[in-house]
Amino acid sequence: MLVAIDIGNSNISIGIFQDTTLTHSWRLTTDLRKETDEYTALFQQIISDKILLPKESVTPPNEKPNIVMCSVVPPLTNIISQAMFNLFYVHPLLIGKDIHPNLQIHYDAPTDVGSDRIVNAVASNSMYRDQEECSVIVDMGTATVFDAIDRHGSYVGGAIAPGLILGSNALFTQASQLKRVELISPPESIGQNTTRSIQSGLILGHISLIEGMVNKFRNELGGKSKIIGTGGLLNLILPATSIFDIVAPNLAMDGLRIAYKEHADRP
Repeated sequence: MLVAIDIGNSNISIGIFQDTTLTHSWRLTTDLRKETDEYTALFQQIISDKILLPKESVTPPNEKPNIVMCSVVPPLTNIISQAMFNLFYVHPLLIGKDIHPNLQIHYDAPTDVGSDRIVNAVASNSMYRDQEECSVIVDMGTATVFDAIDRHGSYVGGAIAPGLILGSNALFTQASQLKRVELISPPESIGQNTTRSIQSGLILGHISLIEGMVNKFRNELGGKSKIIGTGGLLNLILPATSIFDIVAPNLAMDGLRIAYKEHADRP
């Protein structure tokens, strides 16, 4: 069994793999106010419904689970690691510290590339990229992040824009006469009322941002590019765009699994 954990700015995703199959998954709201014991209790509550935790046994099991983790929230990295130890009696292996995936990174400062972007690229290369084909990954979370993989499978950079929720929150908090609306795609781009106008600007505007950036990435990469969409907010735009060749909601989870296997298989 492999437990995979992705600590993001908005959500903490947890997945349990049996071999290559993601058998269980959870998505929790990231909360910087919680301490180790609170996360331990929270994880125990949700996970113990699906599997028997070592903590619930009289003695720790002879075969401990494997745990792999990536984090872009440094204040929570040690807290979540200790919470996992409290439940499974093993500390997670951290991407970038304990595990260095087999990925060529062409970036001014390779260590600046977030571990979430690295595992997305690892999964893209292993699962979706054809030989001599480029890839563009669009990850819609707190930020909307674009990552480019060249035809050799190397990570060559990307772009970061404010995410859909982040942008909408800024609009509603800074414009006093605008009220929050449901984030759904309107039938037309020209809104006939304030609600539809806001929905058009937020949803269709964000789609235009994504489609425009993807086309720029395609031109700069040259050749054929496969466009892969992922992230917790991706479903908000899918009804109104056909830009993605692959929709991979568990891309980071798969990347963690693949990176761990590569690490475990090394002599």
